[in-house]
Amino acid sequence: MSRPGPAAARAVALCLIGLRQLSGWEDADALAERTADSLRDGGEGLSRVDADRLVRWSSRWATLRPEIRVFYQRAIESQPTGTTRIAVSLGLLAILDGRRPEGWVVGSLRRLHVDLLAEETAFELCPARVLV
Repeated sequence: MSRPGPAAARAVALCLIGLRQLSGWEDADALAERTADSLRDGGEGLSRVDADRLVRWSSRWATLRPEIRVFYQRAIESQPTGTTRIAVSLGLLAILDGRRPEGWVVGSLRRLHVDLLAEETAFELCPARVLV
């Protein structure tokens, strides 16, 4: 694999910055770590899957409604356990990969929304369509 030029490195860095709001979520942290390691090695070793995921996740995260981003940020910060932790992770994966999660995930996320924000949600926590 050839080394990326400065423009490519800047693009990757911008994508990483876009995902820093998800810090604390294991999947985003692992992706950021693999990407940072690759940049330190001059771009060697970043898989096509990780590069595509980085671009897709950062662009989809940026286009979500602010209320949805706030909910997921608070959900990550609350360090949930058990099935709630799994639901947060599966909900984020679904949104960022452009899929719809299972029904139990949506129900768990709605309950977490009430716990964290003390109100029922007036919007869909796992939108079937993302703007990107």
